[in-house]
Amino acid sequence: MERNRAYGRLRYATDEDFREKRLAEGKLPEVKERKRLTALKSSRKKRAEDPEGYRAKKARGMRELRVKNPEFAQAQNKNTKGWAKRNPGAVKVGKLARRAREIGAAGAFTQAEWHALLESFANTCPRCGRSDEPLTADHIVPLACGGSNDISNIQPLCRLCNCKKGTKTVRYNPWPTEGNE
Repeated sequence: MERNRAYGRLRYATDEDFREKRLAEGKLPEVKERKRLTALKSSRKKRAEDPEGYRAKKARGMRELRVKNPEFAQAQNKNTKGWAKRNPGAVKVGKLARRAREIGAAGAFTQAEWHALLESFANTCPRCGRSDEPLTADHIVPLACGGSNDISNIQPLCRLCNCKKGTKTVRYNPWPTEGNE
């Protein structure tokens, strides 16, 4: 097998007729790459012209594929669930971003920005000072009140403190003081 590949590479490099024939057939690596890039540009152009229609067509095609190939759908679900278990932080950030998009809020933040914010707060809830509870991303100015989903409008709070804060606009200091309690 390896010998055949070596022969093919040698022939490709030296035999012009062979190269021209492969070029005409569209089987050269450069041609394949050029075709791939052309298709990519075309799909980006279609997406830019009609984003909603493009999204709907793609979703319709995926639905048809899942109906025709139930084992594909099962494998895809299994992969997605496995990824979600391995990346809980990314799932949280994604859910927040989706909620913000649905509301129409501006801004976004990445998982790396979220982790940097957690470190700046020493992985501690600034309201109650607990570090044993998992922290949630709280919007200082809530999305429901017109706040953005930018990292500058996010503070880490434990779930209990986030629920108690509700839709109030409160910025807690990184280290609890008497005024925060």
